[in-house]
Amino acid sequence: LIDADLIAAAGDTLRREGAAAEAETRLTQLRVDIADARALMRADEGAAQDVLAALMTLSQRPPPPLAASPEAASDAVRAAILMSEAAPALRRRAAGLKRRVDALNQLTRTFEEEQAGLARLEQALAARRAEIDALATEKRLARTALAAETAALGAWAKSHGLG
Repeated sequence: LIDADLIAAAGDTLRREGAAAEAETRLTQLRVDIADARALMRADEGAAQDVLAALMTLSQRPPPPLAASPEAASDAVRAAILMSEAAPALRRRAAGLKRRVDALNQLTRTFEEEQAGLARLEQALAARRAEIDALATEKRLARTALAAETAALGAWAKSHGLG
């Protein structure tokens, strides 16, 4: 019975160790993916700062109202044309940045979930190893008791002329 329990526990431990190794591999890949995503965002940070600076400049110096003068009207029309051309590009850049931020956040959540799963696996593995240790100790004690019993029976048989 102890041997069967030991064999079952050892098999379960091997499966859990394999699962833990796979989880560690996934975590390693997620670390790389997160680092890559952050590097991509850092590389694009300069362009995002340029766009933000342009928007801030436009907000500080808005085009003049159309009713002011003919020159101001042409400036306002030119500014409106530039803004209408820049707005779609700015929307695309903002959407791209949002996708990258969302992807990074998803990678981070996945990493945290994998990390928690690995912690649970390692706890279960530690419990199973403790069970194996307890079973091995029980088997050793049973073997020692059997050896002592066998020696006592051998001594008894010898003292009674049976051995």
